Amino acid sequence: MYIAACSVGYTNSFGVLYAEIDTYFKAAKEVSALAPGLCTALSEGAGILCTAMVNKIGTRYTIMIGGLLEMIGVFVSSFANSPYFLIGPLGVLAGTGACLAYVSIFIAIGQHFESVRIPNALISVGFTCGIFGLSKIMQILTEYYTWRGGLVIISGLLFNNCIAGLLLTNSKQKEKPILKKKKLLPDRLFDVSILKNFFFMYYVLVTCFVYSSLLIFVTFVVDYAREKGINEDDGANMLFMYGIGSIPGGFVAMVIMAYRTVTAWDVQAVCVVVAGVALALFPMFSTFESLSAISALLGIAVGMVTAVYTTVAMETLGTEKYSSGLGFTGTAMGAIMFTVSYTSGTLTEMMGSYSPAYKIFGWLTCALGGGMVIIRILQLVNKFRKGREFTLINKV
Repeated sequence: MYIAACSVGYTNSFGVLYAEIDTYFKAAKEVSALAPGLCTALSEGAGILCTAMVNKIGTRYTIMIGGLLEMIGVFVSSFANSPYFLIGPLGVLAGTGACLAYVSIFIAIGQHFESVRIPNALISVGFTCGIFGLSKIMQILTEYYTWRGGLVIISGLLFNNCIAGLLLTNSKQKEKPILKKKKLLPDRLFDVSILKNFFFMYYVLVTCFVYSSLLIFVTFVVDYAREKGINEDDGANMLFMYGIGSIPGGFVAMVIMAYRTVTAWDVQAVCVVVAGVALALFPMFSTFESLSAISALLGIAVGMVTAVYTTVAMETLGTEKYSSGLGFTGTAMGAIMFTVSYTSGTLTEMMGSYSPAYKIFGWLTCALGGGMVIIRILQLVNKFRKGREFTLINKV
């Protein structure tokens, strides 16, 4: 949970940093969003690289390398003299390191648990706790030490991922046979047959857009609050409220997933719809209280999605193709999230407001979630018809 909190939690707390970068460098919105957007995108998008490294050197050393890259990237970023300088260390190094540490955990827990439903959800709660805690920590550090000093301190915090990686008990020699036996680490680096699975590909599309919409929220929320005449501290508190909502969301999903009658697809479908509606309605409110409430609602929905989305891949593809599916999902998420980040920044610069980006991507996410609901309903109807036909044949 600690690795998840540090590795991905801080990349989703960049709203505070984005506002500071935008103010300090006085750059265009799309330029200021490049480094935070790339970091968040690569924290999911380097999934195939992570799978290859686990195959080669094991989860322990992959996590340690990830923690080291995060630390170096964030530390070097504190010396930036332009927003373009941040693209390399903060965007590429820190983002890739976050993915290596975070995705490796999902592979590692497969060694120790026969059913990964609850462990996956529990690890994802760590991610939401990271957003909750690090958003406030970044706000305080920025206030007292400026954004440069804050990045130096955060880099030290991220270095602890290297220490956490040492706590993994299995060496590469011990863990590889276990992963092979459980089919969590296939012989082929990438199984192209997953691309023929319609349900998986639609799941990837939905997951990409829900996290792209989340990226828009966490990146722009502090600056959006300033646009609405709300002070920066309250803007950061809205991100804090999102983090608070995401924690119980993760635990609720964990409880629901304990019931075998409910599939991870069901949970994700409903939560994606709620997340899309919350994001689309966000610009319609202008007071701190109402915006905080919507932020908390979005946090609950995304917290639940985060707790189940890896399990959806497992249930859709099976354990043998899970590793390939997780890597492909992360890579697709990275590409789309970076594209959406730049597009939303450009759209905001053109329109002079963040509202259009929130509305467009919010309703699009809602529609895609509705598609998941429809697919599930059609599956249940088809299952009911087949069951009825089987009953009639037996009676005859």
